[in-house]
Amino acid sequence: MKILCLIFFFGIFFWPMDSYSQDHFALQNFSAFVKDKTVVLKWTMKPGNTCFGIGVYRSEDKQTFDEIGIIGGVCGSPDQAVNFTFVDSFPIKNRPNYYRLVLGLLGESQILKITYYDWENTQTITIPNPADIYTSRIIFKNDDEKEAVLFIYDALGRYIYKSGFEKTNDFSLTDFFRNDRYRGIYYFEIKNKELKTISNGSFVY
Repeated sequence: MKILCLIFFFGIFFWPMDSYSQDHFALQNFSAFVKDKTVVLKWTMKPGNTCFGIGVYRSEDKQTFDEIGIIGGVCGSPDQAVNFTFVDSFPIKNRPNYYRLVLGLLGESQILKITYYDWENTQTITIPNPADIYTSRIIFKNDDEKEAVLFIYDALGRYIYKSGFEKTNDFSLTDFFRNDRYRGIYYFEIKNKELKTISNGSFVY
């Protein structure tokens, strides 16, 4: 009975955890950043780790991953660290991008999350759009994070909501949706402390 208890205890505390919640043993680092209209992935393999081919995978939902690139041949080195760079030229716009590496027989890396915002021809982005009551946000250009306030109007242009002043570039719509809202289009304005409009737009619910 004592032996069985010890085995059960060992199984609870030493069973392998989900690999993409931890750093991979063969990687010294793994990072992602936005550059221009791309997402750049960088990673370093530790000395003494090699694999045949590295697959680069991307997902929209952290569940289903698609291969977007591959680095062929033998990767890594038995005696020195090796750096790698991969550029995703077509990241998913205005939504999280999840990236993972498959290091041959060494297994999968942890998952990285990064959002690429496409500011072309706009000053504001509503994510997601159509909006939902739990996660929607209005992101706008406010590099200095000066005080701003959000006004929302219904489809007839009637004022129905005002946020408090915040030093932010990101307004959550959670408070707006605390009251029942009709399905349809809404318009918004973002104003500075002097109530001058600095950005505006619309979203669908």
